[in-house]
Amino acid sequence: MFGELNSKFGFKGDGVVVGDIDTGYNSLSPSFAATDASGYTIKNPLGTGKYIGDCHVQGISLAGCNDKVIGVYDEINAQYYGKAPASVEDTQGHGSHTASTIVGNPRTAGFPGFNANISGIAPHANLIVYYACAPAPVNCPESATAGAVEQAIEDGVDVLNYSISGGGRPWNDPVSQAFLDAADAGIFIAAAAGNTGTSVPQPLPGTVNHLEPWVATVAATTLTGGVAPLLLSLTGPGAPPAATQNIPAVEGTYDTPLSAALPGTTKIALSPTYDIGDLGSSSAPSHGADGCSSYPTDTFKNAIALISRGTCGFAVKVPNAIAAGAIAVIIADNRAEGGFSPTVGPPTVTVPVYSISQSAGNALGTYLAANKSAGTASLGFSTTRLASQADSLAGFSLIGPAVGVETIKPDIAAPGVSVLAAVANDGSKNGPNLVAFYDGTSMATPHITGVGALLAGLHPDWTPQEIKSAIMMTAQQAGVTKANGVTAAGNFDVGSGRVRAFEASTAGLVLGERVDHFWDAYPDFGGDPSALNIASLQNSNCAVTCEFVRTLRSTSKGTTTWNVAVTGELANVVSVTPSTFTVAAGKTVDLTIDVNSTALNPNSGFHFANIVLGAQFDSPVSAGQPDLHIPLAVSVPGPAFNTAGNVVNIALNGKSNGSAKLAVSNPGAGTVIFKPVSAANQPFAWIDQANEHYYGFFSTHYTDLGPADTDFFVADDFTVSGKDPVNLTSIVTPGFTINHTLASFGASLALHWRIYADNKGLPSSDPDKGGAAVWSYDSTAGGAGVKIAGDTISLDLTAAKQSTALPAGNYWLVVYPDLPCKDTKNTGSCSEGWAWDNSWKGSGALWAAIAPQTKDNAWDNQSNNRSPYGLGLAMTLTSSAPCSATLPSWLSLAPANGVLGSASSGSITFSANFAGAGASSGPPQTSFVCIGSSVQDALGFEIPRSVTPVQVNAK
Repeated sequence: MFGELNSKFGFKGDGVVVGDIDTGYNSLSPSFAATDASGYTIKNPLGTGKYIGDCHVQGISLAGCNDKVIGVYDEINAQYYGKAPASVEDTQGHGSHTASTIVGNPRTAGFPGFNANISGIAPHANLIVYYACAPAPVNCPESATAGAVEQAIEDGVDVLNYSISGGGRPWNDPVSQAFLDAADAGIFIAAAAGNTGTSVPQPLPGTVNHLEPWVATVAATTLTGGVAPLLLSLTGPGAPPAATQNIPAVEGTYDTPLSAALPGTTKIALSPTYDIGDLGSSSAPSHGADGCSSYPTDTFKNAIALISRGTCGFAVKVPNAIAAGAIAVIIADNRAEGGFSPTVGPPTVTVPVYSISQSAGNALGTYLAANKSAGTASLGFSTTRLASQADSLAGFSLIGPAVGVETIKPDIAAPGVSVLAAVANDGSKNGPNLVAFYDGTSMATPHITGVGALLAGLHPDWTPQEIKSAIMMTAQQAGVTKANGVTAAGNFDVGSGRVRAFEASTAGLVLGERVDHFWDAYPDFGGDPSALNIASLQNSNCAVTCEFVRTLRSTSKGTTTWNVAVTGELANVVSVTPSTFTVAAGKTVDLTIDVNSTALNPNSGFHFANIVLGAQFDSPVSAGQPDLHIPLAVSVPGPAFNTAGNVVNIALNGKSNGSAKLAVSNPGAGTVIFKPVSAANQPFAWIDQANEHYYGFFSTHYTDLGPADTDFFVADDFTVSGKDPVNLTSIVTPGFTINHTLASFGASLALHWRIYADNKGLPSSDPDKGGAAVWSYDSTAGGAGVKIAGDTISLDLTAAKQSTALPAGNYWLVVYPDLPCKDTKNTGSCSEGWAWDNSWKGSGALWAAIAPQTKDNAWDNQSNNRSPYGLGLAMTLTSSAPCSATLPSWLSLAPANGVLGSASSGSITFSANFAGAGASSGPPQTSFVCIGSSVQDALGFEIPRSVTPVQVNAK
């Protein structure tokens, strides 16, 4: 954010303590000096010269702590490696950028040809640095990030910045739970909504990070100005076209910046394999492979190299160009998108590296190709920023809805494109002063953290949730667009809108929420996040009607009167009670928001509205108070037939008859018809635990263990029931690998499956001990019925001609490959391994593990606090269920068929009777009943929807 140097007006965060969990900071930067450029000295709330954390450690940073930076922590060494603190000096730039955006001192900053006044949002606030993200391959380990949050609670920070991804399972993720502890301690938290990247190449619906209702999740929007780029212009041969002039070039990271402009006589050479066509297209002769192997000697001798983006990393392409003589490298994009900063290290390369757009690359490439692939060009500095349309969603900013959590995410948007702030010290003479333009929701998040710091200082009586609600309800909506710059942005793009700091400080109403209510909202245990008292309203299962209640507290010094209106597409189906209210200073009012969704089409996606609260300007108390708004999103599910389970056990207790009920429901809008149907060989899931793509635990047998190495195994339990032994038909176990994928080991890769009996809540044996298994199978990746997709291991037992024949009971499944350890240094850390994915679902006991730290290498499911990482392992085990519409003589259903209306529930009673005529034999008995469901279309025809197999046991 750009501020006025030496401005003496307004509150600037004095006395507020900010915590930043990131890559450390550039301690010598003037952004973090105790005295700013105007001569103002930041006041230390601990007392002048008093610091906390690792400030006493010699060499912890180049400058050490001061009255602005009052604490530092090396969480990487302390939490991840278990070593003494070493350094919090930033080597990556990210932490310096985020911290200076929050609290950076007002200063002049820039680079050759360009200077600007910059300032943090709360420049007089104090900073505590939590170094929790090291350079790859360590990155941001959970032990360090969660440890940093807990330390921040101890330190008593007021606000916390987390420009790091995560938060997809708020009630299970240790960092998310640490945030909840922090919120309980009175700390406001802002976290990044996440960016596109290798794993999420497009901002598709539902990709947003940080679903915690107690955290402000931040999307990124554009500013009025873009970067101040290097400008590349072709100067020859001849008269190059206009499209080759003044092309903005975005500098990479880990390059050597240009120290002086390159004159127009500088040679530029086109790569001999240059190709910026879309990857995989028939018109792309090299298919993105440009620079992935060595160039011929002197291809770019004493020239700027023009190469193309593609299938290998910049850290491969750029060194190959340098080896061929390049004095600078320009990388043309192979897709139409915004500018990107190519990361070419570590280590740092010896020449400047830049990226240009696909269209610019096409113009340059076409002209140079027509002139024997050579020409001349200039590369110079811009004195101004590029023009940019403000308030457009950044093309990289991930969007909602929040999957599995009934709250609108992201919550808020802030500038996150071309943000100028401090970066890491590169060791040069100018290293302390370095700044750069960065893009990302990481850059947007500290804007909100800074605003939170200002509000915490201005309104010390406001709770973190009240601060969050004020920021959300006062946000700018009008004129905020999607990334195309035209279409109005929606609630799942920017949440409540783009932040307005001053308006947030004057919010006349706020919403607070208690931590125990956040805990109670855990959806996996029947909680309802939509009922939380937060400044957004979402219900993805609003069939027929749904209702929200929100309690707002007046922040005004006197009595105020408010009018309520509803805007947006749902204006005619949403009602708010009361529609007008008067509230005294500091008192609360309850609003009830009712949605009548009967007019909305089922399965038509989300529909939106805004609840708008306007103060009546009938007294000086109300004057100047901004309108407030609360976004609302509902969707109407289509009709569906759900059962409470797929096994019904009728306990006869020695009698000849008995019954049991199965709860059934239709959560959607529309009528469901159900009845028994015939369905041969219907898949029946004994366990179906979702893959969370979040954690995984090694389950690998190694073929070349050294003295310090060991195998790793994990297991999870499941139950089968019924009179007859169960033959499983499929076993699917998702996972991931380190270093090499399972597929890369080829068809000969050995794979193993073991099913063990239960022994007091643990497996009865393990693969290394070789004890008896109830069923075992050894095959290879190329074996019959075996499939490796990604790193998911699947076994079709029918194709493999396997019979498990499991009697009713509890069992444990173990799956593992044979892999080479490749621990050449005997460090106890193999370089290969397959990890079995976790699941937040589980049946019976917690998953169990054998790892080096377990006693006597025995199975264990209690140590290491396993439950926060999931109750079970991801797996699906199925068998085949034969069903007939004609029930066996001993079994009857009531109702035998039925109807479930919109958003309704009921039950089916399964009755067994072995006393009457026709019962061929007595108990125990097992039968499968397939319940078919259908819906009626507008003409009255029944359209089949689903078949649900249910096992019925009578004993």
